[in-house]
Amino acid sequence: MEGLELLDAKVSRAVLRGRGVGNSILLPDTDVKDAEWLADLLQHGRLGPSFVPPASQRQARELTRYRTSLIEERCRAVNRLQKILEGANIKLASVASDVMGVSARAMLEALLQGEVDPCVLAQLARGRMRSKRDVLAQALQGYFTAHHRFLIQEQLAHIDSLDETIAHLSAEIAERLRPFEPQLKRLETIPGIKRRLAEVILAEIGADMSRFPSARHLASWAGMCPGNNESAGKRLSGRTRKGSPWLRTALVEAAHAATHSKDCYLAAQYHRLLIRRGGKKATIAVGHTLLAIVYHVLADEKDYEELGGNYFDEWDRQAGKSTAGAALREAGLRGHAHLDRARRLSMLVPSTHQITALIRAGAASAEGPFCSSSCWLPFFMGVSRVAMSRLMLGFTGRRRKRNIACRARTGGCGS
Repeated sequence: MEGLELLDAKVSRAVLRGRGVGNSILLPDTDVKDAEWLADLLQHGRLGPSFVPPASQRQARELTRYRTSLIEERCRAVNRLQKILEGANIKLASVASDVMGVSARAMLEALLQGEVDPCVLAQLARGRMRSKRDVLAQALQGYFTAHHRFLIQEQLAHIDSLDETIAHLSAEIAERLRPFEPQLKRLETIPGIKRRLAEVILAEIGADMSRFPSARHLASWAGMCPGNNESAGKRLSGRTRKGSPWLRTALVEAAHAATHSKDCYLAAQYHRLLIRRGGKKATIAVGHTLLAIVYHVLADEKDYEELGGNYFDEWDRQAGKSTAGAALREAGLRGHAHLDRARRLSMLVPSTHQITALIRAGAASAEGPFCSSSCWLPFFMGVSRVAMSRLMLGFTGRRRKRNIACRARTGGCGS
């Protein structure tokens, strides 16, 4: 059939998409009629093919996904090891940040060899852990039995085996992705993405971005954009659509790492959305931004350029200036002198004394204090609510005192 390319002599390259993916064509109810209707649509070119990666990319995907599974299994094994230590009342994790670190591993090996003296075990600490030897001696006081020794020995052997397999897979992945070394180097310039995540992302989406018309198409294909669920003009749930769970996991992991970076645009975006949308939605939003950055880095063949942690503050300040300028122009302030004065005043929040002085100066003028709204609009744009409330209360109190004094002089007949 024209337009179809056989893949491994069995699977067609043109994979038909369902109605929820992009083909808004109503089909009959039965399976036989569905097949006939799909064949007729395909014959007339009404169905578009889905993206099927080449064989080399599919093989790289299998390797990176297998390595990810082994890394997750290693994390579970380390958690089981920590559970065994807690069962023996050994609180090593309360002092050491990594129970598989150099110091912690030396203490575990000594425990397997029969050493149970906490002071002797604490002396095996290295580096910065040596300053915590007193706390380590207290944390290593437990009830270590032969049962715990057997379980820990098995867990350590399992972890060592996983480390060896992961290292072997990493070497094979590096060899397979050697032709894409420039793309990997560019991806490593993005905050939160290092070698392993760069290999995962490149294996999932490929190095050729021409198959995606824009970064939005890539985000939609990966399932990292808000869903489109609308009925009768009312937008319902915006839950993200289904995509590659491996790519999603890598982007979320990179987003978590990027949000802890200093003076970083992605960290500023996360904290900007955290208050309004929550941590989970903010992380997905940062992952979506990371995917858009990956698209432009690969498509434009350029390194990532950091915008800085104050990007949104500068953007808000410029947007505020534009809004203030538009409001002033609508109020009739066309002159350059008025605009310059408005810009200077809009950058300040005057105190009550400054407000009083300005109003007295206006009252002393020939036109009066409130002669023109264009004169006072720039002033009140820079006044806070607290300052205005204090101002009004102050003038109300002084006016009341003047009225009382006037009544006392006129015998209660004054106004």
